[in-house]
Amino acid sequence: ECIRLNKEANNIQRMAGKLGAIQAKLDSAYRTQAMSNQIKQTLPALNSALATLNKSGVASNMSNFEKVMEDLDVQTEGMTGALDGVMGTT
Repeated sequence: ECIRLNKEANNIQRMAGKLGAIQAKLDSAYRTQAMSNQIKQTLPALNSALATLNKSGVASNMSNFEKVMEDLDVQTEGMTGALDGVMGTT
Protein backbone atom coordinates (compact mmCIF):
# COMPACT_ATOMS: atom_id res chain seq x y z
CA GLU A 1 0.00 0.00 0.00
CA CYS A 2 2.76 2.45 0.97
CA ILE A 3 4.73 1.71 -2.20
CA ARG A 4 1.65 2.28 -4.37
CA LEU A 5 0.95 5.61 -2.70
CA ASN A 6 4.57 6.67 -3.13
CA LYS A 7 4.46 5.85 -6.86
CA GLU A 8 1.16 7.69 -7.18
CA ALA A 9 2.66 10.75 -5.48
CA ASN A 10 5.62 10.66 -7.91
CA ASN A 11 3.26 10.42 -10.88
CA ILE A 12 1.27 13.38 -9.60
CA GLN A 13 4.47 15.42 -9.22
CA ARG A 14 5.47 14.59 -12.80
CA MET A 15 2.03 15.60 -14.03
CA ALA A 16 2.26 18.86 -12.08
CA GLY A 17 5.56 19.62 -13.79
CA LYS A 18 4.06 18.95 -17.21
CA LEU A 19 1.05 21.14 -16.42
CA GLY A 20 3.42 23.89 -15.31
CA ALA A 21 5.21 23.68 -18.67
CA ILE A 22 1.89 23.85 -20.50
CA GLN A 23 0.89 26.90 -18.46
CA ALA A 24 4.18 28.59 -19.31
CA LYS A 25 3.68 27.88 -23.02
CA LEU A 26 0.13 29.27 -22.90
CA ASP A 27 1.34 32.38 -21.08
CA SER A 28 4.04 32.81 -23.70
CA ALA A 29 1.51 32.45 -26.52
CA TYR A 30 -0.77 35.02 -24.89
CA ARG A 31 2.05 37.53 -24.45
CA THR A 32 3.23 36.95 -28.02
CA GLN A 33 -0.28 37.62 -29.27
CA ALA A 34 -0.46 40.82 -27.21
CA MET A 35 2.88 41.95 -28.62
CA SER A 36 1.71 41.15 -32.14
CA ASN A 37 -1.31 43.36 -31.61
CA GLN A 38 0.92 46.18 -30.35
CA ILE A 39 3.17 45.81 -33.38
CA LYS A 40 0.14 45.75 -35.66
CA GLN A 41 -1.05 49.02 -34.14
CA THR A 42 2.39 50.61 -34.44
CA LEU A 43 3.08 49.74 -38.08
CA PRO A 44 0.33 51.90 -39.67
CA ALA A 45 1.64 54.90 -37.76
CA LEU A 46 5.14 54.14 -39.04
CA ASN A 47 3.90 53.80 -42.60
CA SER A 48 2.01 57.09 -42.48
CA ALA A 49 5.00 58.85 -40.94
CA LEU A 50 7.26 57.45 -43.64
CA ALA A 51 4.80 58.54 -46.33
CA THR A 52 4.89 62.13 -45.13
CA LEU A 53 8.61 61.94 -44.27
CA ASN A 54 7.99 63.80 -41.06
CA LYS A 55 11.26 63.11 -39.29
CA SER A 56 9.94 63.85 -35.82
CA GLY A 57 6.96 61.54 -36.39
CA VAL A 58 9.20 58.76 -37.67
CA ALA A 59 11.54 59.12 -34.70
CA SER A 60 8.65 59.02 -32.24
CA ASN A 61 7.08 55.96 -33.82
CA MET A 62 10.42 54.19 -34.13
CA SER A 63 11.07 54.70 -30.43
CA ASN A 64 7.65 53.19 -29.66
CA PHE A 65 8.43 50.26 -31.96
CA GLU A 66 11.84 49.74 -30.33
CA LYS A 67 10.20 49.76 -26.89
CA VAL A 68 7.71 47.09 -27.97
CA MET A 69 10.52 44.96 -29.39
CA GLU A 70 12.61 45.34 -26.21
CA ASP A 71 9.60 44.30 -24.12
CA LEU A 72 9.15 41.27 -26.37
CA ASP A 73 12.81 40.31 -25.91
CA VAL A 74 12.54 40.58 -22.12
CA GLN A 75 9.35 38.51 -22.03
CA THR A 76 10.83 35.90 -24.36
CA GLU A 77 13.92 35.56 -22.16
CA GLY A 78 11.74 35.24 -19.06
CA MET A 79 9.53 32.59 -20.61
CA THR A 80 12.53 30.66 -21.92
CA GLY A 81 14.05 30.68 -18.44
CA ALA A 82 10.77 29.57 -16.90
CA LEU A 83 10.36 26.76 -19.43
CA ASP A 84 13.94 25.62 -18.89
CA GLY A 85 13.33 25.60 -15.15
CA VAL A 86 10.13 23.59 -15.45
CA MET A 87 11.59 21.14 -17.95
CA GLY A 88 14.65 20.67 -15.75
CA THR A 89 12.53 19.72 -12.73
CA THR A 90 10.45 17.06 -14.49
